[in-house]
Amino acid sequence: MNNFNFCVPTDIRFGKGQIECLPEELAKYGKKILLVYGGGSIKRTGLYDTLMSLLKDFDIFELSGIEPNPKLSSVEKGAEICKKEGVDVIVQADDRNEAIITAEFDLDELVKERREWGVFRDRRPEMYNILLTHGRK
Repeated sequence: MNNFNFCVPTDIRFGKGQIECLPEELAKYGKKILLVYGGGSIKRTGLYDTLMSLLKDFDIFELSGIEPNPKLSSVEKGAEICKKEGVDVIVQADDRNEAIITAEFDLDELVKERREWGVFRDRRPEMYNILLTHGRK
């Protein structure tokens, strides 16, 4: 296996009103957001409306109905939206934990790095096609 560095900077904010920082933080990554959430309870609790108000200056694409420990088919749907719309950042909203999780990614860099990892070359590569190509042909 090739040597590599893996750095995952983390910014965790706790406390009342921290959601207000979300637009400023997301703007660092771009303007296109994939908002991912479950069965719709974020709409019943008002979290959805709060997010839409805070993120009014962003282009938001939604993927709802995502189950805990998402199925591969759900991940593939998200990957397809990201590819088609040129999404810059993913925001996952969960009202049960009052949590917002964001993730930034560079699809081209991920493809390059993953192709170098022996684990994906050595074991049933057809099972990893979505990871290697992110839905690209």
